[in-house]
Amino acid sequence: MIKLVDNIDREEVVWRYMDLFKFVSMLENNALFFTKASIFDDDFEGSLPKINHANRKHLYNEKYNRVSELNKALKEFTCVSCWHLDTHESEAMWKLYSDNKMGIAIKTTMGNLIDCFKAVEDDIYLAKVRYVDYENDYINIDEDRELYYYKRDIYESENEIRLVHSKNEDMVYGHFIECDLNKMINEVYVLGHDIEVIREAVLKGSYSFEVKSSILNKIPVF
Repeated sequence: MIKLVDNIDREEVVWRYMDLFKFVSMLENNALFFTKASIFDDDFEGSLPKINHANRKHLYNEKYNRVSELNKALKEFTCVSCWHLDTHESEAMWKLYSDNKMGIAIKTTMGNLIDCFKAVEDDIYLAKVRYVDYENDYINIDEDRELYYYKRDIYESENEIRLVHSKNEDMVYGHFIECDLNKMINEVYVLGHDIEVIREAVLKGSYSFEVKSSILNKIPVF
């Protein structure tokens, strides 16, 4: 089930951008994929700001190296699903997550994202990412899991919502968590691909959400 880290507005709109392969895998598994934090491009995932690092080093003294290694190992067992908070499509997000101007975007609300996991027994934490200066800022955390609610402020334009889940087993890339996709997804937006093929895949899986063409597919008139 979802555990809320922040107060949220259930009507806020969130998006997840992905390639076609990930979308089809999601439909086939009726599940959302959570990516292992250790394979993210940002090496700072799960790391400490400098001030936190200095304080922790002073606190643990000779045991600090062991604590640091345990914290680094946590990246292998922490899985994250990343979403973008926005009222409309984002050209920047399409660029970041689509392949050669071809991709899929899922549109939903915070409320639907929460409700689609109601049947899941494991704890999944939903948090708005805090963007901070890792050179000068101090962050208050009670558990190391909370480090995954923070990113460096150079990523602030991502305006990210995160679902964070811990799984104590070896994983290559991450793992799926089954959910109610009909409840999760309001609309699917298609960039570059044949929209009718996507609609057929949705119907084949007995899903009811609407499939639309991305605004980036439109042709200008002069």
